[in-house]
Amino acid sequence: MLSVMLAAVLPLFENGSTAWKVVVPPNAQPCVRFAAEEFTNALGRVSGAHFEIVPAADGSSPSVIIASEGDVWGDEIVEYRLKDGNLLLTGNQPRAALHATYAFLQRELGVRWLWPGADGEVFPKRTSWSFPKDFGYRHVPSIRFRGFHHCGAWRDRDAFNLWQTRNFSVIHRHGVRKGEEKYGQYSMVSTHNANLSKEEKLFAESPECFAMIDGKRSRLNICFSSDLAVQRVADRIDRDLACRGFARPPDILSIFPIDNMDYCQCEACRGQGVSTAWFSFYNKLVVELKRRHPDIRFATIAYQGYLDPPACRIENTEFVEYASHPRCHIHLWGDPKCAANVREMKRMNDWRARGDAAIGHYAYEYDAVNRHAIFLPFFSMIADVIDTAVSQKLVTVIPEVGLGPAKGPEERVNSVQNRLTELLYAWKSWDASLTLEAFFDDVTKNAYGPAAAPLKEYFKLMDDAWGRLPGKISLFADGFNVSANLLADEKIRTRTAELIAKAEKLVRASGDEREIRNVLREKALYGQIVENRSFKLGNVQTFNLPHLGKGDRLTADRASGVLLKSAADRDGSVRVRGCWTDEEIAFKWQGTEEAEVAFAVDGAQYFFAFKGGAPSARMISDVGIESQTWKPDWQAGAAGGGLVFRIPLSLFPRRPSAGEAWDVRFAAGAEALPFAADVTMKFTFIAASAADRPLVYYIGDRPALKFKRDRLLAGIRSEGEGCGWRVTICTNKAQLAAAVTAADAYWLDVPDAKCLDPETSAVIRDRVKAGGTILLGGWTEMPLGRFLADPELKCRPVAPKSFTLGARKAKFVLDGDWCRKPWNVEREVRKGYAPCYLMAFDMPGAVEYAGMPSAKDETKIVPFISALRYGKGLIILLGEDTRVSHFKIIDNLRADMNLRGR
Repeated sequence: MLSVMLAAVLPLFENGSTAWKVVVPPNAQPCVRFAAEEFTNALGRVSGAHFEIVPAADGSSPSVIIASEGDVWGDEIVEYRLKDGNLLLTGNQPRAALHATYAFLQRELGVRWLWPGADGEVFPKRTSWSFPKDFGYRHVPSIRFRGFHHCGAWRDRDAFNLWQTRNFSVIHRHGVRKGEEKYGQYSMVSTHNANLSKEEKLFAESPECFAMIDGKRSRLNICFSSDLAVQRVADRIDRDLACRGFARPPDILSIFPIDNMDYCQCEACRGQGVSTAWFSFYNKLVVELKRRHPDIRFATIAYQGYLDPPACRIENTEFVEYASHPRCHIHLWGDPKCAANVREMKRMNDWRARGDAAIGHYAYEYDAVNRHAIFLPFFSMIADVIDTAVSQKLVTVIPEVGLGPAKGPEERVNSVQNRLTELLYAWKSWDASLTLEAFFDDVTKNAYGPAAAPLKEYFKLMDDAWGRLPGKISLFADGFNVSANLLADEKIRTRTAELIAKAEKLVRASGDEREIRNVLREKALYGQIVENRSFKLGNVQTFNLPHLGKGDRLTADRASGVLLKSAADRDGSVRVRGCWTDEEIAFKWQGTEEAEVAFAVDGAQYFFAFKGGAPSARMISDVGIESQTWKPDWQAGAAGGGLVFRIPLSLFPRRPSAGEAWDVRFAAGAEALPFAADVTMKFTFIAASAADRPLVYYIGDRPALKFKRDRLLAGIRSEGEGCGWRVTICTNKAQLAAAVTAADAYWLDVPDAKCLDPETSAVIRDRVKAGGTILLGGWTEMPLGRFLADPELKCRPVAPKSFTLGARKAKFVLDGDWCRKPWNVEREVRKGYAPCYLMAFDMPGAVEYAGMPSAKDETKIVPFISALRYGKGLIILLGEDTRVSHFKIIDNLRADMNLRGR
């Protein structure tokens, strides 16, 4: 047999060849055989050498022996060392031998599986490798049960499962399936399995098994005081285990109730309190299941309404996982300024202090931002999660991770967006001594090559920005808001953009295709944050929902259309038009027999669909729980080659007000708007009865506005569109002359009429007289007659009394609803600063809506909002810089003048 000295001299490989053989006995566990495959494949890619796998050592060559022994339930001990001239990859469990193999490949040869897929693989090329002088490694993993709970659509789930295995994960919460035995994972079944919600026959025969809610038995939950329910839940779990197709019976069965907080209110349950009632029920259920399945171990979760420790003991339990959904995912556990984390840490410590069961942590970091998901750069928080778990001697740290959505670009997949922090989770759960600095150095060097330095700085900068986010994030925050807060500091925006650009330049210069792809992925993920910030700041796809009377018809000219984009070619044909009344929202779909619309209101999501010839609806709360009691009454059906939806406003938590914007998403078959499921568009409830009315805004050539014109005009357009106007902006006489016939509403924001040709003025006059509107701002002089080519029209400037700025408020507001309907601008009229210059009609028939005292006569009120009926139309005069939306004033005064004219 070879001596240790000989083995130390003999390289593991050299110049593409090796004298070593890998020994795997024929009766070896699947994970030991898999360890041999992983070892030989990785060594082949590193060295170019072929390592033969043999059933036994023959003494003719040194051997790599992969073997293990011991109790699979003990603390895992992983070791590799030289023994009798052979390399021993071993441990006290079969899975420990697999982990010893990965530890050797990573620690000694620099092999990495940074994330699923080829771009995450690192196999450093070597011509030779010899054993160092102080060779050997022995390790007890920092967290005993470590891994990830796969959520969502399970996109590329097999690749993710292999990746987590290669990074020392040891538990699978959905049960080990056929073909997965080789990963050496504990097979854990973890579902909301303590429920009888689909047991209709049992509900009819034995309603006492079910929760008492509002005085009636309900299938929404079970009665925790019912012994018969214990038997029937055990029966249900038996059926569930039998039909799941696991490779073997589960090692651990985690049991907890259905995902709602509709708990039994019967006298017996209510008297115990939710936590004690549930865990007492759990104890009885485990006794029954242990009788049926003596080899299975049991676990449960402290969750939702049963987060608090119960008065009863927890029995026959491998561990209880504390579900930290109420914690703040910005601040560290030990931050004394974060009330949420102080509270949650106390409650977790209360569980630890009991001593009747080991405690673990069921974590939700990747649920922190659920809508409009982004890369979550919370490296420091993840490191703190593991460090805290180790200090508290927790036996599990298992977060939910999303493996969806099922379709769409790879960069929209949650596990792709957050693959770096998930890698940190895996590495620190294995060895909590890993520092963030070492992690960043390792990952950036192996993933991005020459771009390592700028990307390391970028990750650290974003990590710091995350820790300084305002407020609290528990679950399901909106990525629009988070992105805006992450990049709120202009210095951060500037520097992060510079770093991403520098990284791209460096890898493109090097020409390594893998490193280029990896940097471009970071660029794309950063681009999502930038895009979401832009959405939050108002640069989001929007449309207006006009307000119609109860009997008005929804027609094409009353609402702006929405184009649904095809998933196949991005070119769609299905159009949706909408409106609202005081009672409902209505949508008219064209060219489809099935459709869905989804709203987001105050954090909750509401889905209304018409499929298979029938309407349906569902509601998911702001903490992600689908309501089982929400059964809304709404209408949908075929109409004119499409569908009509009528959704009562009473179904939502509050009624909208004019000007309010809601998030919405439309889908019809394979077509949707927005195309990506995690991007939302907005619609605004406007007060006007049409959503796309033309208006010409003229500003002219005003040198004083030279430096802010672009910003001013963008604001004018955005404000107008939000009020239901399609604004055409003109900045010279030629543009105005060309646009004047395209509208019958005009806002001329100029000091005099020199900008108008007589012909243009005449067109404006005729269109206003026919029923249009013109709004003019007050200046020191205004030739009203020249604006409309009508010498009979006269007005005069009137200076107000010399008040201080703070005292310049409206002293007179005309009684009536003119400042409340259709837009409520009363506060702006009464509280906003009155203008410096006022303009009054110098002719009879004008209506003065709001004013303030004259400079000459304090008892005389001069107007800063007034209007004059002109033919069938309207002329509106406003004082300069009146602090109220001019678009809303047009709507309100037109509505008021119509009432006065009846």
